[in-house]
Amino acid sequence: MYSIENNSLKVDVTAKGGCLKGIFDKTRGIQLLWQGDEKSWEDSDIVIFPMIARLQDGYYTHNGQRYDMRIHGIACYDSFDIVSHTGNSIALRLVSTAESMKEYPFSFSLDVIYTVTGKKLTVRYEVCNTGAQPMPFCLGGHPGFNLDFSDGQNICETAGNLLKLCTPQELTAYTLDSSNHFITGEKSLGFTESFDLQKALFQNDAVILKQLKGNVEIVRKNGVKIRFYPNNAPVFAFWSHPTYGGYVCLEPWLGLPDTAPATREITQKPLVKTLPPDGKFAYEYAVEIL
Repeated sequence: MYSIENNSLKVDVTAKGGCLKGIFDKTRGIQLLWQGDEKSWEDSDIVIFPMIARLQDGYYTHNGQRYDMRIHGIACYDSFDIVSHTGNSIALRLVSTAESMKEYPFSFSLDVIYTVTGKKLTVRYEVCNTGAQPMPFCLGGHPGFNLDFSDGQNICETAGNLLKLCTPQELTAYTLDSSNHFITGEKSLGFTESFDLQKALFQNDAVILKQLKGNVEIVRKNGVKIRFYPNNAPVFAFWSHPTYGGYVCLEPWLGLPDTAPATREITQKPLVKTLPPDGKFAYEYAVEIL
């Protein structure tokens, strides 16, 4: 475990998966990041690369060859190297290996840089194509934030916590198939100002929004507010276990889960980005404690 901090925040990250493990608010003396639970979700965050969520039947193809890939890609299962570590910033790097090419046949480097400034944490992803062929990929974040909740006999209820849109707007959501895993189309949610983060909202898995404009805020029942900056990610999803766990995950996605029926060829999947040889791409999101 590695830590960065300032007078307001202490942030913990882990080399395994290159992801967040803690965001501690020093002013209030509280942990803001979900710490995992066997009943609901054991993680606190996921670095999603190079595929979003699940592939139909667990595989895709490239140039006629089949490649099996686990949920959310490969980065979350591998260990990153520490590139630099100062008091308020840390950079981690994952590079392709012979083993990674069994799932994803492209040469790459993926840097994840965490920086705290005042009450804000910035998370920056930098992707580089280190190979000789064009490299298709998707990218995303998955931090889970603690909510206020009440424990019942068979359910952890989080009703009363809100996800507030800083810019109320007409929303479009992606629809899912009967497995609640794969994209089938789109639907209008109408004009929306906020969502009550009750467990019933997640009975059909994540809420997946298309082209959300602006930022969102978690408004907990106890008054704690966390502003999340998706930075114009083309897809913004939020998710929690439908029964257990007092948390919500805020997920900026540059890409989508597989469609139903699936487009198998990776280069033709919806919202996939492609880097030319030696090409670089950067994306960042931020979390601010209000």
